Amino acid sequence: MRKSMILLPLILIILIYGQGYNQYEQESGFSPDIGMKAIAGKVAILYVSSDYGITPCFGIWADLGHFTKEIGLDAGVEYWNAGRTELEATVQKSDIGIYATIKYDVDIEKIRPFLGGGLGVNIYKKKYPDEWDRPDEKKNKLELHIDMGARYSIHPKIDLEGRFKANFSDVSAYGLHISALFKVGEK
Repeated sequence: MRKSMILLPLILIILIYGQGYNQYEQESGFSPDIGMKAIAGKVAILYVSSDYGITPCFGIWADLGHFTKEIGLDAGVEYWNAGRTELEATVQKSDIGIYATIKYDVDIEKIRPFLGGGLGVNIYKKKYPDEWDRPDEKKNKLELHIDMGARYSIHPKIDLEGRFKANFSDVSAYGLHISALFKVGEK
């Protein structure tokens, strides 16, 4: 039931978008440019709910091009691991997140600010100390996120990006990400 509540609006948006796109393409002269445009490594500082505090995050992501001049797509994978002290022992929580983001961006010479949002899957694992009589927990959760930031071109083949991203799931995480993007397929 939950999946259909997410998929149905998504399918409707795609159908409505597809019908209006032919007119947009004729008026603007822009056609979609979807495919791998850049690959990036990123590091981040995350605030993971009040229980775990601040922790590092690492990831890779890809710029997947633009549907229109202003609407782009990216997707990636992130990992973080945090611990907290509970009853004089450390409980570890880790997450592998796989996500896609649709963003609105504007090209202003070398700077490209953006605002976006998307959907992802978080694969959480909570590990309890060995001396506790409690099994480790694993769960997969859908998450919504919003993000904003800017890209700055430092070389024809390399961009830097700063991004603030907020994930909203059963464990909310807020992060400042810095990425180096390496453009592929461009001359």
